[in-house]
Amino acid sequence: MVKLKMSSNILKWTSPGAKSSRGLQLSATTTTSTTTSQKRSPNNSATKRWIHEDSMLVGGHVAYLVKFLGNIEVDQPKGLDTVRESIKKLEFQEHLKRSEGEKIRRIELTISIGGVAIREPKTKQNIHQFPLHRISYCADDKSDRKYLSFISKVQENSDRHECFVFVCDKLSEEIALTIGQAFDLAWRKFLDASGNDFDAKRELVQAKKRIQELERKVSELEDKLKTNDKESSMPKQNGSHTSQASFQTPPVSPTTTTANPIIDLTMATSQLQSL
Repeated sequence: MVKLKMSSNILKWTSPGAKSSRGLQLSATTTTSTTTSQKRSPNNSATKRWIHEDSMLVGGHVAYLVKFLGNIEVDQPKGLDTVRESIKKLEFQEHLKRSEGEKIRRIELTISIGGVAIREPKTKQNIHQFPLHRISYCADDKSDRKYLSFISKVQENSDRHECFVFVCDKLSEEIALTIGQAFDLAWRKFLDASGNDFDAKRELVQAKKRIQELERKVSELEDKLKTNDKESSMPKQNGSHTSQASFQTPPVSPTTTTANPIIDLTMATSQLQSL
């Protein structure tokens, strides 16, 4: 079970038995996360208590009005040192822009299970958009509460990563938790969908095996009938006299104990189609 831990330095997302790493490390393979304030429930031993209703992130999004310090390419997909180095470089760039009279840009940061987006507050047009599986790290540094940062892949099939930094004043912790909640909901949704798909595939495989077994029995029965026909049509020899007789195999009676393979096969096919 993954736990969110609060410390005086950083928001940490760590796994029991593993070395804790500073920052919020996000991954599509992260197991269901929980906060330190948990309630016990009959159905789930650890029910998560996030800061938003799940429906807000599943059916809509949560938006924060913040300042966009900028983005810069980084060598590593995670790590607090990588984030802090990025902040220093972007602060220097921002200082140069301010000396030229350019103000820091205000943007709207929206978060949902569909991803994180940076967009214009007035036009609502997206400047950048990130599916959650492309975001590998999110840092809320308690030593400097005004910054929130996350690292994301530049493109889907690229190994390049960029660090995006926002000036959030005292909202950095809340935004980091909101991103963590979005990851948790998206992961649970993926597990539910994967479970249903697995059950359907398992039933399909079982139905195919039943059909193959019935087809094998049909083939064996046909071979047996052919053998009986050949044996019954062979002439009988008695000394030097040869007498020839023709026998026909009687049709299978409806009351025979031999199962009707065609009917069984049809039934199995119907089960397969109904899956």
